[in-house]
Formats: sequence, structure tokens, C-alpha cells
Amino acid sequence: MTNERGMTLVEMIAVLLLMAIVSAVVLNRFMDITAVSTTASVETVRAHLRYAQAMAMKQNNYLWGIKCDGAEYWLFRTESKDDYSTVLGDRDTPVYLPGEDDQKLPASGIGAFHVYYDAYGRPRQYDSAKTELLTTALVITVGSETIQITPETGFIE
Repeated sequence: MTNERGMTLVEMIAVLLLMAIVSAVVLNRFMDITAVSTTASVETVRAHLRYAQAMAMKQNNYLWGIKCDGAEYWLFRTESKDDYSTVLGDRDTPVYLPGEDDQKLPASGIGAFHVYYDAYGRPRQYDSAKTELLTTALVITVGSETIQITPETGFIE
């Protein structure tokens, strides 16, 4: 007499294996890798901006900031707290970002910008041969997303 009411273990494993293969194919079709990489790029740039701000407040005898020319971006430190140079190699010193092997990082999809942070962590921007505190939010475009730096507080969202 045989029991016809249930499934064997081999049948259950075969069904689970087929379901796993089908779900992997379906998830792969629906997952958008560019959206994930854009979000990762945005979070990386945000972290680098926060690092520059923290270093400016920690070592208040220098200005720290991030410059981007549209092709590459880099962290810099000026020679003094009153030095607002805008050209790499002029009077600023490129600094390695934590965990990076190069001083200049690729800026694919990032619009050109430069931002300085003073000893209070306030964002400054170069304008007509001098830097001024931001009066409006600085918006940095990264692909289809944006990063906004709030004036006075330097809050990065």
C-alpha cells in the first residue's frame, strides 16, 4: 500500500529550485542598476563633503573644501585660514580622501562646483576674486539626483 497524499522530498526541492531560478530572473529584469549606482555616487559625494566640513572645524587654521571641474573632484586644504585660491596647485594642497588611492576621483555625472568650509563649518563659495558665505543653498547635481548644502549651517541633504 502506497501513500499518494503527499510530495516526496525530491519533488519539493525541485519545485523550490525552479522558484528560485524564476525569481532571480524576474528580480534581475526589474532591478535598475543605474539608479543604484547613482544613489551610491550621491552618498559618496555627501560623505566627502561632510568630511571636508568636519576637517575644517577640527583643524581651524586651514580652509577645507571640495572642488569639481566636471571630470574629477578632489578634497583640498588651503595654506591658511584666509587663503581662498581656486586653482589646483595655486596655493591649495590636495588631500587624500579616506579610503581612496588617488587624490582626484572621477566625477562622472557630477556638475562642476567648488565649496570651502571655514572653521565654523559654514560653506563658502568663490565669487569675483573672494569667497563669500553662501546666501542661497548650493545645489550639486549628481546624475538625476541633487545634493543641497544649506547656507550658514552647512547642512548637507
